[in-house]
Amino acid sequence: MPVVGSSAYPQARGVMQLVRALLNDANVLASAPIQIAAIVRNANVVTVTTIGPHGLIAGAAPDQATISGVPVGVNTFNGTFRVASVISATQFTYAQNGANESASSGTVSNVGQGAVWTDPVLLPYVNEGYRKVQRALENVGQPGPVRDDVYLVVPAVAAPDPSVTVSITDSTAAQLPTDLVVPLKLWERPNGTAQEFMEMTDMTNKGGLPSRMQDQILSVWEWRGDGLYFIGATQDTQIRLRYRAFYADLVDGTSAILIRNAQSAIAFFAAGVAGLTRGSPLSEKWDQAGMDALEDLIARAARQNQRSGTRRRPFSSRSGWSPF
Repeated sequence: MPVVGSSAYPQARGVMQLVRALLNDANVLASAPIQIAAIVRNANVVTVTTIGPHGLIAGAAPDQATISGVPVGVNTFNGTFRVASVISATQFTYAQNGANESASSGTVSNVGQGAVWTDPVLLPYVNEGYRKVQRALENVGQPGPVRDDVYLVVPAVAAPDPSVTVSITDSTAAQLPTDLVVPLKLWERPNGTAQEFMEMTDMTNKGGLPSRMQDQILSVWEWRGDGLYFIGATQDTQIRLRYRAFYADLVDGTSAILIRNAQSAIAFFAAGVAGLTRGSPLSEKWDQAGMDALEDLIARAARQNQRSGTRRRPFSSRSGWSPF
């Protein structure tokens, strides 16, 4: 599984810069100014609070913020400074020597961003491209991350009854993980105990759950209608869930893109959708360029799958389950 903080994975900011280049908005001007709600210098550190998301990032390659229009006090706040830290979507800091003072007006703009297509504006389009690439690779057998050791509790049935089933969905008290694509394996043990987990039998493609009276264990499960379904048990049961997931959406320019060499495909798809909203005649060409880049990723995934060896199981073991 990819290490989220690994430097081997590119940041979303690089994709956004490519999108801005395609949209002719690549660092020609500073971003559209954002109004400052409060600006405070204390111990040579300036904290800026904006009335809306500033879109700035810090880190190894920090943005430069241009402060202007702040009334001059003992020392001026105005100028261009490297962002030292990002406290929240509307608050950041930079270093500046000077007396302790404050103000409540002025503007801030990002020198590293375009005049129109700033990071917050582009982020939804880039995320759509990111999800599109993930779906395409999933469809050709290049799955996303696998999550494990997710623990949920299946409540006991009120009374044994073969017509009763118990489920875990997005709307039950114990909810499915929000990034779940499909469950892979489940294990169970009595809730509140330290017993070992016992693997359960997947009945999803084996005709569904059998009809029988509940006892102390669940033993079987089925995935249908975006939910986990069980016959139920006469006691609360803790299950351990292993599942295939999607990568989380990008949240800002520092977010890591966890699909290697996917920057071009994501950027072209994002530029296509963003350009379409402004009536660009090039949006269709950008989308096609994204498809061409995606085909390269799909071809690479297909070659990896071809190199994976398979071994046929004996006929007696292919069913994968046995009677209860």
